[in-house]
Amino acid sequence: MSEICLDSPGEALIPLSWMKNYLKVDHDADDSLINQLMISAQLMIENYAGISFTQKKWQHTHNQESGRSRQANPWKDARYSGPFSLRISPVVAIVSVTSQTITDDWVCEGWKTRTNGYKTEVYIPRQHIMQAMRIIIKYTAGYARIEEVPTLYKDAICMLVQRYYQRRESPDPALGHMAGLPSDICTFLHISQARGWLS
Repeated sequence: MSEICLDSPGEALIPLSWMKNYLKVDHDADDSLINQLMISAQLMIENYAGISFTQKKWQHTHNQESGRSRQANPWKDARYSGPFSLRISPVVAIVSVTSQTITDDWVCEGWKTRTNGYKTEVYIPRQHIMQAMRIIIKYTAGYARIEEVPTLYKDAICMLVQRYYQRRESPDPALGHMAGLPSDICTFLHISQARGWLS
């Protein structure tokens, strides 16, 4: 199972002037660096949290497993198989559902969706997947307006950019690059999500 973005990363979520003020930077020499750090931070946090800050096209690919068609669904309807859980939220629209067999690609019709918390699940008529080797779901996900993005994610971006900006001239090259999401920021996001601090 994999999820890939079909669109470019886009622009920084937070205005450069606001981030420079947050970092207490009063010159323009590092504008390009700060902007790059903001975009990198956004991508890291989006990937960790399974969200998209702006609306983008995504592709969910699921390699079929034996028994998938026998799983239950919320409607207790034996004609449907699933769930095929889309990793990125919030889902705006399902663009297409395709069933790939050894010889053909079939466009699936009559599928259903269900929202389970922050995630969207897709259920597909069994006749479309009985011989399928792969299910591909293309969809649009993300917030329509920047103002809709929960504050906790913006806070996490600021924390991450600040950390790596402060380490930009570190003698240890590993500290100057965004090698991964630090554990304290992961904890901040996890606790905030668990407590419902999404406004």
